[in-house]
Amino acid sequence: MKITSNRRTSVVENIKVISITRSAVFQIGDSVELNPRSFVYAVQREVPVYFPGEGDFAQLELFQERIPRPTVTEDVRTTFINENPNIYVDSIRVLGLGGSSILQVGSNCSVDTESKVINIRQFIDQDLDDHTYMPTQYKKSNS
Repeated sequence: MKITSNRRTSVVENIKVISITRSAVFQIGDSVELNPRSFVYAVQREVPVYFPGEGDFAQLELFQERIPRPTVTEDVRTTFINENPNIYVDSIRVLGLGGSSILQVGSNCSVDTESKVINIRQFIDQDLDDHTYMPTQYKKSNS
């Protein structure tokens, strides 16, 4: 596999990726911009009870918050001298990419990733017949 850009050529003999999940990106070649996103709301309950509207990202504060971006105030100037225009890699082995991560062979101008995860685990230590594990509006009446 040989990837050529204006700046460098990447030569990788072997790439093996076992698993890619949740908006991860495996990019072969150059790109201008990558913006993977991943929003996960996972609920694990001892009793499989699910409520209307549960998992609506719009109702969860975490998913409404914007991730702060740094403000660049310095004028940064760089100079690169590539004595060898080729980058050689024998082998890349990745067990997993997830949560808006990126594996790229090639060049890129801009990367903006984001991953927000809520994991909720609810386990019960009361008698299931009394329905105390449920919010009030969903409890069965005993009458």
